[in-house]
Amino acid sequence: RILESLPSKQLQIREQSHQYAGRLIDCLENNQRRLAVAIFCLYITPGAPSIFSGLELGKSSDTQYAQEQKVLRCELLRSSGFMAEGEDCYEIRDLHRAPLTEEDMQQAALAQSSVIQLIQRLNHLSLECPALNSNQAYPIETTQLQVVCLIRAHKESVLLCLANVSCQPRSCKIPKWQINRYTDSPITPQGVVHDLLI
Repeated sequence: RILESLPSKQLQIREQSHQYAGRLIDCLENNQRRLAVAIFCLYITPGAPSIFSGLELGKSSDTQYAQEQKVLRCELLRSSGFMAEGEDCYEIRDLHRAPLTEEDMQQAALAQSSVIQLIQRLNHLSLECPALNSNQAYPIETTQLQVVCLIRAHKESVLLCLANVSCQPRSCKIPKWQINRYTDSPITPQGVVHDLLI
């Protein structure tokens, strides 16, 4: 249903393998807050977040770049003795790999985008807090459907991760017993969720 509700220009469909790919920034209507929340949720859930270059700058899919890469890939395979057709050489991930110009990077540095700042803070946090790199993640009930809450734990390191996925500021209370259930020693959480970008 989600795919059906998106405008057709925001999806690239590869019919042979039925793969769907949409540039995240396009799907989120280039809204900085939505993009920040989506990236934040990638970081707080288990696994390694994959953020393609240009995503944080709001760069759209570059179909011309993907086509150029397809041609280069075909030529390389054929010169190596492999029989390769055009569609066999098309890699849908190339839609997310358009090269960024030096001007793009300079503008991003000057703009101090909230999304770029968020990624920098999350990268710093992942170095400082082992829990964010752990595969131990436990959902916490917040009584608010719009608030995603996880406990990330690794030995002595415990991280309470909260994301407000609504368009409005939300607050909620989390009982201490929920937090302490996943930690070796009792801790006192803040208990109040503030808007992510405030």
